Amino acid sequence: QMLSNKTKFRINTYNAGYPSTDLIHSTNRLVSVILPLRPKFIVLMLSINDFMLLSRNKDYWGDKEEPKVITLQIQQNPVLDFLSLSKLRKFINEFKNGKKTNTTNQIKTDTTLIYSNYSNALKTFISVCKDWHIKPILVTQPMLLESSDLWKAINENGKINFSQKEFIIIQNRMNIILEEVALSNGIKFMDLSKKLISQKNNFENYFRLSKKGTEEAASIISDSISYWLNDSTIITKPNENLTIH
Repeated sequence: QMLSNKTKFRINTYNAGYPSTDLIHSTNRLVSVILPLRPKFIVLMLSINDFMLLSRNKDYWGDKEEPKVITLQIQQNPVLDFLSLSKLRKFINEFKNGKKTNTTNQIKTDTTLIYSNYSNALKTFISVCKDWHIKPILVTQPMLLESSDLWKAINENGKINFSQKEFIIIQNRMNIILEEVALSNGIKFMDLSKKLISQKNNFENYFRLSKKGTEEAASIISDSISYWLNDSTIITKPNENLTIH
């Protein structure tokens, strides 16, 4: 409704987000669920889940030596939900070792692997969008980075082999990568994290937006999108139906 009020278009919007998802899962969801709806724009805001996965697994699929297909076959109640790979990884470790895996002595993941995998996953998502004539819009994920409670929440099980200070540096670098990838691919970028970062009442639990934060974020995002839509350089017809995910 905000977008329709701010532009000359009739705009349909859909929330295609899913809890605990990362960029690879979002690309799968893009292909299997979103593409059939023929959207013209997609707003993507992901980083914290990617950090949590990449900091533990080195990449988006886990250690290469793990027989994932075999393990899936022997699972008693397989839930083929590709949005829960981190839970599957935990199951694999417990099944193989007969107990919870102790990660305290694990070698710290090279940050260059986190950055390169995150960048490549972004480029994959963008490539799929472009192949299907969709304009992606990349948005940084706002969170209260300096909060010790945020760090406790995401490192509840002690499985992240970085300190809070290192996490803040990595998260800020991932935001820079997001901007660099957007610029190098000629697509729109929005730094939402800088606009909401200092307002604590915009958050429920340090990285999940509250009702107020959601409304504020929606207003900021719709302002930017409406500006781009009203730009005369965008080739589209007035009163045309646009779909945004």
